[in-house]
Amino acid sequence: MILHKNYVPATAWEKLRIAAMMKGGCVLTMYRRDRGLAVPPPGKIECQHIVRNNKRMGHLYTIPLHVYYHQGRVPLGYDPEGARFVFGATIKDSMRVFRESHGVDDLDLWVLLQKSMAMTTDLPPSKIFKRPEALPEAPVGQ
Repeated sequence: MILHKNYVPATAWEKLRIAAMMKGGCVLTMYRRDRGLAVPPPGKIECQHIVRNNKRMGHLYTIPLHVYYHQGRVPLGYDPEGARFVFGATIKDSMRVFRESHGVDDLDLWVLLQKSMAMTTDLPPSKIFKRPEALPEAPVGQ
């Protein structure tokens, strides 16, 4: 885990959600399997924090991904191009390439995961959205 000076630790509820989602396996593997597409052989599952505008959206915006899709670690017996052809692009290839390859991006997968966990798919405010500024007070005596 990489920590920085502005790191906000996960709340107890966020930690429980992450632990529960990690037990279900890779959400992209589930998505591809449901469509009859090839999936990588079983491997480590890692927690992907969804990023927008080069900032993590928060611990609530996480999805479980196979180490191939998350880190681009190619399964044994495949070369990088062959794995990309069979299993699709990874997050490391770029979000544009990932989206073109799979037809979904990480936020779409988050919505799918939330539905599978019977949780709300409403997008709660995240730390990358600016808070509304306070309205100026009306002049006194008018």
